[in-house]
Amino acid sequence: MNIKIEQNLHRLIVVIDGPLDVMSAPAFLNEIGRMVTREVYNLIIDMSRVTLIDTAGTSALVSLLRQVRPAGGVVALTHLSHAADVKLRLRNLDSIFEIYPDSETALMRL
Repeated sequence: MNIKIEQNLHRLIVVIDGPLDVMSAPAFLNEIGRMVTREVYNLIIDMSRVTLIDTAGTSALVSLLRQVRPAGGVVALTHLSHAADVKLRLRNLDSIFEIYPDSETALMRL
């Protein structure tokens, strides 16, 4: 998995390329988690290149949400594949994440 990160004011835009699974989720959480500060508390996660997401991947997203929520932050997911969308809905996680069709829309709303 490769991660591209761009900071835009109080937001991090994160593009994941590859699987977000049991093998890659800990590194993903570590890398993004240490970048979240009081100044950076909104995360936009571009899922357009995610090839697979499993329970460990969704748990990593929830952990990030728990990290930013006390500061009033959100985790927005964009470009969800059909499979990722179904997995989030089956776990009722679509109700805790902000979901947008693309990163540009998320940037305008956050």
